[in-house]
Amino acid sequence: MDKAWMRLPRSTDEYRDGVSKFIEYAVAKSGRHHKLLCPCKNCANRFRLGKQQVLEHLVCDGFMDGYTTWFFHGETPGISEPIVESSSNQEVYVETDEMDQLLMDGFSMYDSSNLGSDSEEVSEDESDGDIESYINSVTEGSQELYPGCKTFSRMQFLVKLLSIKNTWRMSNGCFEDVLELFRDALPKGPALPKNFHEAKKYIRAVGLGYNKHDSCKNDCIVFKGQHADATSCPACNTCRWKSVKSGVDGKRVHNVAQKVIRHFPLDKGVMRMFISSEISPFIDWHNEGRTKDGSMRHPADSPAWKHFEAKHKWFSDEPRNLRFGLATDGFSPFNNMNLNYTIWPIILIPYNLPPWMCMKESNFILSVIVPGKKAPGKDIDVYLQLVKDELKELWEHGVLTLDAYIGEKFRVYAALLWTISDWLGRGILSGESLAVCSHCLRNTCSRRLKHGRKTCYLGHRRFLEPNHPFRSDAESFDGSTEFREPPIQPSGHEISEMTKGLEIVYGKLQKENKTCKRKRRSKFQRLFLK
Repeated sequence: MDKAWMRLPRSTDEYRDGVSKFIEYAVAKSGRHHKLLCPCKNCANRFRLGKQQVLEHLVCDGFMDGYTTWFFHGETPGISEPIVESSSNQEVYVETDEMDQLLMDGFSMYDSSNLGSDSEEVSEDESDGDIESYINSVTEGSQELYPGCKTFSRMQFLVKLLSIKNTWRMSNGCFEDVLELFRDALPKGPALPKNFHEAKKYIRAVGLGYNKHDSCKNDCIVFKGQHADATSCPACNTCRWKSVKSGVDGKRVHNVAQKVIRHFPLDKGVMRMFISSEISPFIDWHNEGRTKDGSMRHPADSPAWKHFEAKHKWFSDEPRNLRFGLATDGFSPFNNMNLNYTIWPIILIPYNLPPWMCMKESNFILSVIVPGKKAPGKDIDVYLQLVKDELKELWEHGVLTLDAYIGEKFRVYAALLWTISDWLGRGILSGESLAVCSHCLRNTCSRRLKHGRKTCYLGHRRFLEPNHPFRSDAESFDGSTEFREPPIQPSGHEISEMTKGLEIVYGKLQKENKTCKRKRRSKFQRLFLK
């Protein structure tokens, strides 16, 4: 549609005819014949009104500033629209970029009208609040950076500036000084944020936010659910807060948590995958686009994938249901400058996508970030519980989402098939001792090297052929021959019996206390025996 009429005086017949065509276009795209979002300067796409009211508002007040791509009314950005200024016949092409597509995708995720009515979804008041807050942020962010700017909107400028900050590891203070410089240099227009905290509000409003949860300093529990209001850890009695005194008298105490983890809601990440026009066409690639000739080209060719689909037929009938892999590992965010601080991210990898997409960082779903001076170790199960609860919800109930590629709503389910880790990470995720064979789980031939301080695994010659020369070669190994048969892997029932009486203790302080008690008890027993 030619949008040159948008710059004409509102008293002309051409402008009124253009508004009528806009309303017809919005009705055809949205399917709503009664109420539409009003894009006038006062309503700013916050309220749904009748067609006649929208017509009157647009004729009396005009369109909101910067709303040249009608992504709230069904238009897909990507093609520059010619807009003719009313004072001249010169055409000015307004370029669109990926930010417009991001805003449109985000609105589709928050707009409950796209998902239709469902009894299991959030209440109408709650969804309306999400839509209103999202529209408010988009309204502010879609304004011109300064009057007459055709290159950046306010949101686009902030996102690109934050991207530069993260790429070049700019400090928060430096970022705020740069913002102050831009506020002084640019012409007077919509005010830029004053600090880094205000700039992040725009990113959170687009659906990329996270939830903060306080946790015990010793990794005993997460303060949520029944422990949400607790002031100390019920397991180790460690205080939840830091004692930070401030004020003139030095008696004021701020409740600052000793440890905070970041949790990204998984359902929003799943919805964002299907609403994205770049990812949604490839979600069923493992079923439609994969070459099925028996060769191993994708995890879908593995026996585990095929066994899972045969066992859960209801899940495999819908190829768009998600199959995840879970990965975690620790790293130092300060390179080698500070080795006493680590961050452990918990990441979900969607294996539905083709190989050249599923292993791209941009398609990973970040679930939990666990920072701290010490690695969580096997206590990471405390934080994996957040992911487990979400995966259980997606397996049993799913989440209602909109498939942007097909243009229909459906309920998507998800399952966790694999974990990805090195040998040390496997011991952390499974809770097993690293001196135990992953095949037989018992009778493992291992030896701790005294000077190397590492575990050396012996007995691997048991897996060779019976007449293999290595079995009788004692000199090249540990001085002994090996003629035993390979160990038999225990069944699930046997593993259940082995772990029936297993006592699990979470928290570093509790483990230290338990070790000390055992040492004192053994010393007392030795004295008693004497």
